[in-house]
Amino acid sequence: MKKIEGDAVKDLRAIASMLLVNVLIYGKYWAGSVLFTGKDTVTQYMPLINFETDCLQQGSYPLWNPFINFGIPYVEHVLNSALFPTHLLMGLVTGSSMLIYQRDLLLWIFLGGLGIYLCVREFGLTRMTAVVTGISFMFSGQLLVLPSWGIIIYNACCFPYWILGYHRAKRYDTSFSLLSIIFIAIPVFSGYVSSYVQGVYYFIGYVIVDSLLSKRLVRGLLFLAINMSAAFLIALPKLLPVYSSMGNYERMSVAEANANPDEIIGYYNLMSLFLPVKYYFSVYIGQLSMIALLYGMVKKTIRFDALLIMSFLSAWFLIVGSDGTFSILHKIANSILPMMRLTRNEWMYWNYPLTFVILYIARDMDAFLGDEKTTPKMLAVGSFAALLIIMFFSAYNVRLHSRSFLVHLSLAAGFLLVGAAAKVKKIQTVLLMVLIFGEFLMLVDRVSVDEPYVQNGENIHMVLTHQVMASESFRDNELVRQRMPIVVLDDKERPSVSDSRKWPYLLSGLDGNFVDNLNQKRFSGWWYNTQERADFVMLKNTTLPDMDEVPLFAFFGQADGQPVRDAISFDGISCSGFDFRMSADKEGFFLLHQMYDDRWNVYVDGIARPIERANGFFLGVAVPPGSHVLTFRFRDPIFLASCAVSLLTLLSAVLLQARAFIKCGKSGCLPDKSTYQSCEGA
Repeated sequence: MKKIEGDAVKDLRAIASMLLVNVLIYGKYWAGSVLFTGKDTVTQYMPLINFETDCLQQGSYPLWNPFINFGIPYVEHVLNSALFPTHLLMGLVTGSSMLIYQRDLLLWIFLGGLGIYLCVREFGLTRMTAVVTGISFMFSGQLLVLPSWGIIIYNACCFPYWILGYHRAKRYDTSFSLLSIIFIAIPVFSGYVSSYVQGVYYFIGYVIVDSLLSKRLVRGLLFLAINMSAAFLIALPKLLPVYSSMGNYERMSVAEANANPDEIIGYYNLMSLFLPVKYYFSVYIGQLSMIALLYGMVKKTIRFDALLIMSFLSAWFLIVGSDGTFSILHKIANSILPMMRLTRNEWMYWNYPLTFVILYIARDMDAFLGDEKTTPKMLAVGSFAALLIIMFFSAYNVRLHSRSFLVHLSLAAGFLLVGAAAKVKKIQTVLLMVLIFGEFLMLVDRVSVDEPYVQNGENIHMVLTHQVMASESFRDNELVRQRMPIVVLDDKERPSVSDSRKWPYLLSGLDGNFVDNLNQKRFSGWWYNTQERADFVMLKNTTLPDMDEVPLFAFFGQADGQPVRDAISFDGISCSGFDFRMSADKEGFFLLHQMYDDRWNVYVDGIARPIERANGFFLGVAVPPGSHVLTFRFRDPIFLASCAVSLLTLLSAVLLQARAFIKCGKSGCLPDKSTYQSCEGA
């Protein structure tokens, strides 16, 4: 017991050191003096998360978003992340802001590094190796750039836990893993479908390959069937509404024929493994990782395992030719695998091959740090230095990038000293942490594209960076090509959902004020380009310019279509309904410029009334003369049924895992990490 407690304390210290490195390197981001300036993050994800949390703060779930695209069924929106754990916590407790959301992303980057740490420890390797690989993941080229697209961070940082859960289940000789189930389900709720689809296929491939190599194919397939089925059932409240609506969205049904040659990661970009000088298109995983890989080659310890195979296959799938053509593997997978053709922008998913590579190299890194023989280490470091010199003088602008080159050449010498200090662990540990911290601190400073914002009264002035608009060449120092100024309302001044009653008019949305229109709770027409329904596309292409400052609602005579003398008060609005009080001198027709979906229910004085079509797009309801209360409610039975199934599945999974632990505890079958001891009945 004392040994277990001592190990736990050592692990906590190691994890705390990773968190400290994260906070120190990202210090100005944690403090809020600098914000992530990626265009998609600021203009799309942040306002949507603000909307979701504002709904929850007001006590309503965001089934409907009345402020974008003339109202949209948000329950089926592919970017809806209201049920993602930390977003749900924001909505129920803290509320959201640009800074809170940014800290959420930074927290998940740390959690991703923690997942790598736990995987490496699960493999039976040392804490020092686990710390270095965890830090390498947190500051790898892909993790540095993913904040430009916000929510993809969640997909990237949950993925290590999928692998961790599988290997723990394998060690316990069981086909059930609550850890895998939870972390396979969680990123569904974060909103980015394309990244999730890729992750699922890579994980399936990893488990199958590992099961084949370890001659446990049936157990591996059983693991996938049980855990992925349970995860998908838990994620049904997001999966089922999105799936049922896919035919309504043009962007969800069109596959890319080829990639934009200016927005790719190709073979040229692999040189960033040795010398990273760019923000976008980098696949850097830390210099010690590359030295450790070369050390494994020198020692002839390269292993043909599932991590190596999936590193190769996932990179082969994502790599794009210089002319924008996809690999043959990409074309085959897109033609036969369900949902895979929906993925696009392959440069956004390199976190998957980098995760496999980092975990694969961990064993060689462990050997490099522990081996007391210096000759193989000198050969590995010398090989790295030689490759670095060749690449630098052949493919880089020597004048522009000489400082970066000298830094990495010096780091190579430093890591050789780290390897030579294997006999004196304390000195080795201190020297290693200083080098790793300095390496990634300088890297982040070198490639950062985010500029500080300026506070001006209730507004924040920012300069956004446009996604991947930059030169990929290492012969220049262009980090980003297109910047754009933007003024957004300070989150402290953001009105509530119910405050939108004060200005009940439609805006066309053609002014381009995407952030403010949503944050200010304005009833906007065209909002960005986010997964537009086919019926909305029809409206946008025909009447959108004329739908500017049009009343949100109107009351007309039923027979002649002329306005009726009436008095209408807008009593309430939530993220699933509207409430009105009105009186009229004769029968009329109440038109709401939001209602076009048959999931709306309308009640007049508490009595359900049929919905009728007012024109080619919007719906309304006939109202008799007199004073009435009108209630509009959006209901999605698919979502409600999905929630019930999800909660039941989650509860069952938790109870099954608790039962397994209790049985193992009583029978004393908790396995050592170095063995795969059977735990019958778990």
